[in-house]
Amino acid sequence: MTNREPENTSETRKSHNKIELSIVLPCLNEEKTIGKCIEKTLEVIKQHNINAEIIVADNNSTDKSREIAENLGAKVISVPEKGYGNALRKGIEDAQGEYIIFFDSDLSYSPEDLLKILEKLREGYQLVIGSRIKGHIAKDAMPFLHRYIGTPIMTFLAKILFKANISDINSGMRGLTREAFKKLDLHSEGMEFASEMIAKAMWAGITITEVPINFYPDQRGRKPHLRTVRDGWRHLQLMFHFCSFTWFLVPGLSLSILSYLIMILLFDKVYPLIAYFTALLLNILGTQILLIGIIAQGRVKGSKFKYYPSNIFKLLSKIIKVEVGTVLGLVTSIVSGWFSILTALYHFQFLFFLSTLAFIQSVLILFNSVLIGLFGIRVSEDEEFFSTRE
Repeated sequence: MTNREPENTSETRKSHNKIELSIVLPCLNEEKTIGKCIEKTLEVIKQHNINAEIIVADNNSTDKSREIAENLGAKVISVPEKGYGNALRKGIEDAQGEYIIFFDSDLSYSPEDLLKILEKLREGYQLVIGSRIKGHIAKDAMPFLHRYIGTPIMTFLAKILFKANISDINSGMRGLTREAFKKLDLHSEGMEFASEMIAKAMWAGITITEVPINFYPDQRGRKPHLRTVRDGWRHLQLMFHFCSFTWFLVPGLSLSILSYLIMILLFDKVYPLIAYFTALLLNILGTQILLIGIIAQGRVKGSKFKYYPSNIFKLLSKIIKVEVGTVLGLVTSIVSGWFSILTALYHFQFLFFLSTLAFIQSVLILFNSVLIGLFGIRVSEDEEFFSTRE
């Protein structure tokens, strides 16, 4: 299944003397498996006459992983910065091939499956995901929580937030073109590298497809580097970062509107104080969530995760300014406060409660706008943390 049609690949592939494929293997103390992984990969390359190189991105191994890889002819590069994302990014940056395929060196992925990915890259797809879900998952290869909870939830969120039509967002076997990698501008340091790649690929209009692959138990005989809670939270943080409009602004605005609807529609139908305090609670929650969303979407200058803002946010960014929020909060709090006093004096109960609701919301907007200004946060689309499409 694909997200978009592949590009036209009618032009002839590059000459035989150039490297067509770079295979990147992240490595951190993999001496028990790195040798066999490289040997199997070399067999596939030789059998199918692929002009390829193998790059081992060594992430500060303290065992014999580096020595084993070098003896087998792999190109080993040192990546001192810790993290799965750092290792892959540096390895890919050093690659010379037209296409790049990466997978873990613990023998959980089969080197034979790289042929399926390479075929799709040759067809013109810019990013190819090896789907364990569509393929075969061997017994004990994936923990229950990862297989039936973590990966499905993360994949579902990717479909909702990024419109990514994929089945396995956490797959560690992928292929992409050199040009696609440059366009993605990846920065993640850990396992969240996988989510960042999908999000930015969708925004950049990169063609994506999936192929079924096999997934086997880790052969290293020790605990994996993956930490379920820590790495799962990092994935969610990245999604929060990219989609704060969806996470905060939509529910915040919805709760704020609902609070006024409750006042208008239910005030005379239930006990007035019940309607009022219900509306007040929803109003405060909605306003705070809304303002947190604006702060999150604005983000601090210099964020390394540059992204493509949605059309809705581009429109909002022309309206929502710190100065506008401050003036709006000040004016509406004065007006609604004065109106509350008048309605109280003349015993207009409904209008009094409605105006006090507006007054509390206005005060929240006023002081939060001042706070945003003190932190120097801007939500204008001309700030440097926005990326522009080429």
